[in-house]
Amino acid sequence: MFCTTEQLTTIDELSRLFKVSNRTILNDIEKVNGYLKQHDFPPIQVKNKRISYPLKLYLTFSDLLVNKSELLLLDEEIRRKQLLLDMLLDMDHFSITAAIAKYGLSRNTIIKEIKTIRAALSTQGIELIPISFVGYHLSGDEAVIRRLAASLFPVAKINIFASSEFVAQLEELSQLLSVLLEKLNRRISQTAFERLLAYFWVSYSRFSTAAFHT
Repeated sequence: MFCTTEQLTTIDELSRLFKVSNRTILNDIEKVNGYLKQHDFPPIQVKNKRISYPLKLYLTFSDLLVNKSELLLLDEEIRRKQLLLDMLLDMDHFSITAAIAKYGLSRNTIIKEIKTIRAALSTQGIELIPISFVGYHLSGDEAVIRRLAASLFPVAKINIFASSEFVAQLEELSQLLSVLLEKLNRRISQTAFERLLAYFWVSYSRFSTAAFHT
């Protein structure tokens, strides 16, 4: 995802995010570079554990994968986080049918993950209410829902299922936030900016899925 936003990251940061070893991250970068090479793009560069890319790509890695659903089929944690993020961002409802079409997962797989997610959300005081013939609706404290969604912001940024629309949206929100901080004459660290952007993005996403909000 950093290849589409010109943002730098490190091997250590990705290792902590995905809970894998540095070697695994390096191996994955080699695989991604293979995809990039097939499409005549320069490779991702790694120097002193810092990862950079010489170009800003106007496509996501999902555009380079032949079968995007393979990752969700093989990695339970990524699958669960992506489904949870979809639930948290939609103020209307989460549709199993839409998830099947989007990710290529079976109905049984999604239902199984919903049970696990439902139990986890209940510990945060959030209820996942079934709606006949529609899907599921989240009910709970809005601040808690947004906090949970914001905590998954790094997953959304790096996720290979992110669309070009998401990339453009994130860039627009980042510019708006920068303008707001400039008007307030406030300078903050990159970490603080990312945290603000996460909540900004979550709020924008949730409002955009609802006809109205009271």
